[in-house]
Amino acid sequence: MTEKRKNILLELLEREISEREKRLNSAQNTVQDYAKITMGSWSANGDRANAEAVARMIKESLHTAIGLKEEILKSETSRPQAVLPPCFVRLAYVQPEKKELEFYLVNTNIELPGVKTLTAGSPLGKSILNKNIGENFSYQIADKTVSGEIEAIE
Repeated sequence: MTEKRKNILLELLEREISEREKRLNSAQNTVQDYAKITMGSWSANGDRANAEAVARMIKESLHTAIGLKEEILKSETSRPQAVLPPCFVRLAYVQPEKKELEFYLVNTNIELPGVKTLTAGSPLGKSILNKNIGENFSYQIADKTVSGEIEAIE
């Protein structure tokens, strides 16, 4: 991945990690608040269990973001010759309709506000893996063939 693209992704990840840490702290505080009031209340016990489940999900998403950050930090800073995660890719779809798509190809499935990510294990990811600029790709979704060309790898 080029240094520019790497820095953009790392900056977004830093912001997202910070937000997820704040959400986790808030969720843990909510769990503690419910722990104080659950004595003898079935309803409060149920609310506490829900709050604990939310805190676990937030914690898992935080660990996912931290794992992706580590993956990006360990990656080489260069212009890749082939599509291998992590990298930034720009595609030109030909079929079913003409359009462009830009995204980061990564190994970790994650949603980041402000950027598109795609995993190497997805149908599109599998179809472009190890391909070079100018090469064509195609994959099947239900009864439709999706195809296009790799325009850029950064």
